[in-house]
Amino acid sequence: MQARMSISVIAAVMAGVVAATAWGLSVSVVASAPRTIRGEIPGSHGRVARGSSHPVVSAPWGSGLGEVGLATDGESRGPMSFGVDDRERVWVLDQENGRLLCFDDGVVDLSVSLPPGEFEDVAVERDRICVLARNGSRRVVVFDGGGRELGQISIAQSVPPVLHVRIEGSDVVVECPMPDSRKNHTIATLAPLRAVAPEGTSVRSGVALRGGARASASLASSRDIAIDVTSGGLERARLRLRSELDVVSILDVSGDARGGLYVTSVLASDTTLPNTGVPLLSVAHYAPSGESLSWAMTPYEPLTDVLRRVVVTPTGRVYRMDSDENGLRIVRWNLSPSSERSSR
Repeated sequence: MQARMSISVIAAVMAGVVAATAWGLSVSVVASAPRTIRGEIPGSHGRVARGSSHPVVSAPWGSGLGEVGLATDGESRGPMSFGVDDRERVWVLDQENGRLLCFDDGVVDLSVSLPPGEFEDVAVERDRICVLARNGSRRVVVFDGGGRELGQISIAQSVPPVLHVRIEGSDVVVECPMPDSRKNHTIATLAPLRAVAPEGTSVRSGVALRGGARASASLASSRDIAIDVTSGGLERARLRLRSELDVVSILDVSGDARGGLYVTSVLASDTTLPNTGVPLLSVAHYAPSGESLSWAMTPYEPLTDVLRRVVVTPTGRVYRMDSDENGLRIVRWNLSPSSERSSR
């Protein structure tokens, strides 16, 4: 079994730059000149603000129905990725058991066998599910919402090493981390499923937003995140976020259908807390204007390495994947209003 990229390596890559998720961020960019919006990433203020968590999936380690696989060959390793479809069914990539598990109201609704290979990431959009083998065979397998395989797309050798798979509208896109950016390669279209010839593959920075714009994010300093929105190759909007704690890595930038912006990051531990040394997983929600709307934090103590820890749906629901010695949990993470910070 090929070695997977560890969390520390992923963090180092993601700290440089991160692209938005497939649903995009609906940002109003009517001005012809870039506008800079300054905001903040809420800190813990002496305690960890967790928001509230509503469990939607609880699966013990194992290989039976309703269980997920755990590998312990040198390091504990379980599912690395999950997705949520438009029916709010949760799709878990159970790569150790070679299958996709679809949970509906916490119960396994579908168990879909994967072809042989090292599959490590899954992207879900409406009734399409894309599963990525980023090493070895380098391909994406596409399923419909009923678990039927629609086809497989090879990733050309000319495409650099891949980290994530995403769905942008009708395009299947793979993200390739670069030293100072992240490039996105379109490898297929979904309707009908058709591979794109390598010489015709479009390569772009950032990710598509509604209205034809694109967004990308990077660390401007250890406590400053810069998010840039471009349209037609021109910069149209800038969001500069200041964190009260050092930012270890930016895991994701995503948006909802109403134009909300969600920044998921790993922050350094707060030295005022008793569990000093444990980093914090943070999700902060902003309005298109840059106003902080809601947020949540929790200790970042993964038992297993993961590629996709948080998913934001187009309706603005936030899901988080956790694991411990007993099994896997996926919760709907209800963020706390930013106005509550003053009372903590």
